[in-house]
Amino acid sequence: MRLRAAHGRSGKCKGSYVVQWASKELQNDKSLQRLPETYKNLRLLWHGVVAYKRCKPALYAWLERAQIKLDAYGEDGAARKRDLTAFEAEFAM
Repeated sequence: MRLRAAHGRSGKCKGSYVVQWASKELQNDKSLQRLPETYKNLRLLWHGVVAYKRCKPALYAWLERAQIKLDAYGEDGAARKRDLTAFEAEFAM
């Protein structure tokens, strides 16, 4: 693989020359052959983070509707009882 290097700040190539990507010893190095797999894993992780960020508001909206429908925080709701038990256990004297 060869890269072209540009000189100057304007972005135009004034006198381009070919840069070798890596020497033969570096190309045969086993530790560098893992890089494409690592890149794939990082890309997969990034797509997962972006998907989670996009879906998070919808998930919270669904959770709120489900809790209202199940009356989880009503007078005899399961979530309210669980919170009361945890509060009493933490602040019991």
